[in-house]
Amino acid sequence: MIATKPLQEVIILGAGTSGLSIARCLLDKGIKPLLLEASDAVAASWRKRHPQLSLNTHRTLSSLPGKAIDKRLGGFIKRDDYVTYVETYAQELIHSHGLEIRFNTPVERIDASDKGWQVITNQQPFTTKCLVVATGTDREPYLPTWNGQETFTGCVTHAAHVGHMERYDNQNVVVVGGANSGIDIANHLCKRGRYKSLTVSMRNGSHLLPTYIAGIPTQLSGPLLARLPLRAQDVLANLFSRLCFGDLTKYGMKTPSTGVATRLAQSKVAPGFDDGFVNALKTNALSVAPEIAHINVDQVTFKDGRQTKADHIICATGYRTGLEKLLPGECVLENDRYQNATGLWVFGMTPKIEGSIYARAVEAEALSAAIRKQLAA
Repeated sequence: MIATKPLQEVIILGAGTSGLSIARCLLDKGIKPLLLEASDAVAASWRKRHPQLSLNTHRTLSSLPGKAIDKRLGGFIKRDDYVTYVETYAQELIHSHGLEIRFNTPVERIDASDKGWQVITNQQPFTTKCLVVATGTDREPYLPTWNGQETFTGCVTHAAHVGHMERYDNQNVVVVGGANSGIDIANHLCKRGRYKSLTVSMRNGSHLLPTYIAGIPTQLSGPLLARLPLRAQDVLANLFSRLCFGDLTKYGMKTPSTGVATRLAQSKVAPGFDDGFVNALKTNALSVAPEIAHINVDQVTFKDGRQTKADHIICATGYRTGLEKLLPGECVLENDRYQNATGLWVFGMTPKIEGSIYARAVEAEALSAAIRKQLAA
C-alpha cells in the first residue's frame, strides 16, 4: 500500500504561467503551496510550440507577478526567450521563496476526502485542504476527420506539432482553421514564402486584427477594451479591422456573425493577428476556402466545390483540456467547461481579450486572497 503524504495546505497542478502566477501570489501571503507538474520542466506547453513562435501578447502584458520581462527582448517575445524567462522565474520562486515543485508527477484523478481533496498521481496520493487545477487549456490537441481521409497520401499535422516552416518548402499546404493559431501559421508560411500553394480553410470565417496601428501594438489596448461591455468591444474591434484591412469579403474572407469579444467569451475562439496574412491574401499568394468536404488521395475538395492539391494539411483546430478525466463529476459541465467546488478551483482556462497571461496575473491575486480566507476559516 502506498502511503499518503502529509496533509498539504495548498496544492497547485501545473507549472505553466497560470500555476506559477498563483504560486507567487500565495507565497507573497505567507502560504507555501506544493506544485505538481506532469512533465520534467516548467512551461511545458510553450516548449512544444513551433520554433518560429512569438507571443501575440505584448511584453508588458506577458509578465508574471513580480518580475517584468527585459525590454531588450522586444515587444513580442520569441518562444525560446519566453521559456527562459519562465524558467528563471520558477528558479527564483524555488530558491528565494521556498517553492517546492515536483516534476514528472502526472495526476491520474482527483477525489473528495474528509480533509479536502485527494490527488492521485503516478507516484503517491497527496491530500490537501485547497486545490488549484492550472493544467492549461491545451493538454489534448483536437484533430478533425474527413470523408476519404484514409486515402490521403500527404501528411495531416496538428498545429501543436507543426515544426519548422522549412518543412513546407515547395509543398502544397492547406491550413484548417481561421482563429489565432491558423492565422499565426499562415503568417509564418507567408513570411518564409517558399510554399508551392497555400489555402486556409475556414468553417466560420475569421476575426482578424492588426498587430500594429500607427506603429502602436494593438494588443496594448486590451486592458482598456476589457473594461467595456462585450458589445462595445465587438464594435471597436470590428472598426479596427475594417479601417486597417478594408473589405476582405471580395477576397473570400467572411467575418463570423458573433463579434470578436463575444466569441472569445462564449466559445474560447481567439482572433487572428495579421503579420503578412492580409497582404498575401490581397496579392493572391494564398487563398481562403470554406471547410473541407472530402479528400481523395492528394486532392482536397471544399464545401463550395473548389479543389486543391495538398501535400500537408495543418489542423489549427484547437485543444481540449482533458479535465473530465481528472475532476470529480460535480465540477464537470458540458462542452469542455468546468466549475469550482468548495476548496477546489479550476484556474486559467478562460481566454481574455486583454491577453490570458495578463488576466491570469490579475486573477491570481484575487484567488490567492480567497484561498487565504478559506485556510483561516
